[in-house]
Amino acid sequence: MTVLAGTASRWVWRWCVVYTACVPGPRRDRRRREILSHLWESEQAAVSQREVLLAFARGIADDLAWSVAAGVGAIGRVLLTPTPYVVLAGACPIVSWLVSAFASRHTAQPFERLGGVGALPFLLVALVTWRRGQSGR
Repeated sequence: MTVLAGTASRWVWRWCVVYTACVPGPRRDRRRREILSHLWESEQAAVSQREVLLAFARGIADDLAWSVAAGVGAIGRVLLTPTPYVVLAGACPIVSWLVSAFASRHTAQPFERLGGVGALPFLLVALVTWRRGQSGR
């Protein structure tokens, strides 16, 4: 990987990694190589950090639109598997504990109860999606 010298370039690269995270591998990798190439060329041409940041800011909406369009199919396929629901079920008690640890007792009580029972619906959805996947084979 090319080492980016400018602070603005590094921020743009971080943004690229974030907005391409949900995109399937080949499209994500192609986009990341393209952005990295543009950033490297900008640095070689001595484009100012300010100009890089302005171009970055102007492109945020387009980046998000590209990411959604490229990743919608992948997100839909993932939601048809039990994995995300099992992960969310495991997160419920953790969220409950965090809320109770950082909130006053009066505020935390409803969230503690919700976190304790919140795992069950996610596990039921995971079971249903798994069963549907098994019956489709």
